[in-house]
Amino acid sequence: MSRKRVSLHILFTKDKISSLDTIQRLNSLGHHLYIHPILEFSKVLTSKVNLKDYDNIIFTSSNAVLALDIQNNLDHLKCFCVGSSTAQVAKNKGFQNIVVAGGNYQSLKNIYLNSEISKTSKNIYVRGEFISNDLKGEFKKEGYRVDELINYVSAPNTNFQKDTLNLFLKDTLDIVFIYSKRSADAFLKAILNNKVQSHCTKIKLRTVSENVFLPLKKIQWKNIKIFNPGQEEFCLD
Repeated sequence: MSRKRVSLHILFTKDKISSLDTIQRLNSLGHHLYIHPILEFSKVLTSKVNLKDYDNIIFTSSNAVLALDIQNNLDHLKCFCVGSSTAQVAKNKGFQNIVVAGGNYQSLKNIYLNSEISKTSKNIYVRGEFISNDLKGEFKKEGYRVDELINYVSAPNTNFQKDTLNLFLKDTLDIVFIYSKRSADAFLKAILNNKVQSHCTKIKLRTVSENVFLPLKKIQWKNIKIFNPGQEEFCLD
């Protein structure tokens, strides 16, 4: 006899565009998905960059792709994306030669270093103002030249909207996914601001690392596990 699939109620703390690929996968499994972007993104004015000057472009965020002003043909560029959601946004933006990593920084770094990229090639890393890993510094140690372009900023959203607040108050949620240390800090403030910490005891917390979990350690959760972005469906139990 086959085991009946349990339908879960899952809260994502990234914006919908960044989570779209994961949302589609989990929806196909019969789960219920909710979105509360804990960090709100906005585009910033940047100096114009001629992408013709570069051989490779690197993205660790969908928001960096969305905020990029495209003024050149992109056919010559090899585009390295941290995961499938970012890659889909890059494809929609017009990039053709896309290399997709496994959903986290380490997999992106590994796939780049194993791609036999010439150390004389010119690379540009497009990102937000806050980063968890020093890609430029680490790649430089490996002998690669990387320029950076910061094209968006983010601000914490520590107030739950009514619909999100009700998910906590009615004990609807089964799982919450947190993707960064800044997100964890902001999510903790949102929990405390809305006085819903007692409702978290029935929720499973999933974070991308132990370091990301630390700010939320003071809250009692049903259980905590580490997951790899892009593999959320394997961390639902």
